[in-house]
Amino acid sequence: MRLPIIVFLALVMLAQTFVQTGVVFYYQINKAYITRQLCVNRQNPNNTCNGRCYLTRQLKQCEESEKKQSRIFYEMKENLYVACLRLPKLVIPYHTSTSFTENFSAPILNGHIHLPVKPPTA
Repeated sequence: MRLPIIVFLALVMLAQTFVQTGVVFYYQINKAYITRQLCVNRQNPNNTCNGRCYLTRQLKQCEESEKKQSRIFYEMKENLYVACLRLPKLVIPYHTSTSFTENFSAPILNGHIHLPVKPPTA
């Protein structure tokens, strides 16, 4: 179950890095359409922009959405950290026994975690 989740998250992170590349690629493929239909200066007969205004606007939108996602990710990370601080501390009961074999027979016995060695006393 973990592997599909890990692969999905890795693909999402990888896709975020290629968003701007995808915008530029789309612009290069559809440059004529963008220049005729989407360019801000399309009514200007001396238009030398060739749709770069559209490309600049799209790249700015990508950058803003990336900053927003980064801020949301940071807030989620901060909330997770605070939630972890509020979790009760893990208490490991220390089972003292008189027998050497009881201490080393099994690391988990009756639902309790046993420490392997009791420190020597002077």
